[in-house]
Amino acid sequence: PSSASAAPAAAMAQVGTPQTAHLVHAQRLRESIPVALLDATHEPYSARAVVYGMLIDEDLAMRQQQLDALQANSDPGEYALTVELLPALSGLARECRLPLIDLCIPALLGLSDSQYTAFRGNVTHLVEADAEISLFEYTLQRLLFRHLDMATGRAPKRSPQLYSLAPLRQECAILLSTLTRVGTADETAAQLAFAAAASKLHLPSPAIAMLPETATGLAEIDAALERLATLAPMQKRSVLDACTTCILADRTVTADEFELLRAVADSLGCPMPPFLPGQTA
Repeated sequence: PSSASAAPAAAMAQVGTPQTAHLVHAQRLRESIPVALLDATHEPYSARAVVYGMLIDEDLAMRQQQLDALQANSDPGEYALTVELLPALSGLARECRLPLIDLCIPALLGLSDSQYTAFRGNVTHLVEADAEISLFEYTLQRLLFRHLDMATGRAPKRSPQLYSLAPLRQECAILLSTLTRVGTADETAAQLAFAAAASKLHLPSPAIAMLPETATGLAEIDAALERLATLAPMQKRSVLDACTTCILADRTVTADEFELLRAVADSLGCPMPPFLPGQTA
């Protein structure tokens, strides 16, 4: 997986404020994406094929199952374009995947209501085809649907803002426990990372404790993020600070950690530039 060295304070200082280095890095990522894929992001029709193709499994049996379902639930041209783009998508660097999805969003806003309903159904089916949702699939689905639902008025109305983290202690524990386990399989290191992250929340006693893995699935994260999204801006920043501290406890950010952090930041409405290769405090 890709990795970057960074410090929490430096990372948090960049929330919502990309620096020149980030813009240069973003341009380099864009230049590394095949022209055929970049061109496909410009139209609603082909942008759907990019998203579908990115969700097609590498396992040949599962791939065929997904393609059969897609062929049955999309028009022939859309299906053919998805298949055509698969070789370019298979060779795409992991760090380019979410930026490519970002490029698709403006075009996807042009989908009609019926097209969007069908698109959502196809994306959901492709994600759930193997009965196991990866972090990338989760992040893609959450980012994509959140932006499109908000832009088209489909997003549910938020509850009144919360100005304290105290009522959301369990949600914070779910989020930090998940991030901790994504970053390390070492239980001692995980506990230390969790404690460092939890201290950033400044919650009154009793302190929150790391939850067992059985309590931190993607469904639990999804529900937790929905509630955490109702926090006021300063409390959201504390949560993001804790998440950043968690994944940087070992001074290394893996691709899985960054993709989940991106989903968290986006859900909280706090856009976050990518960690840069070689970035330090």
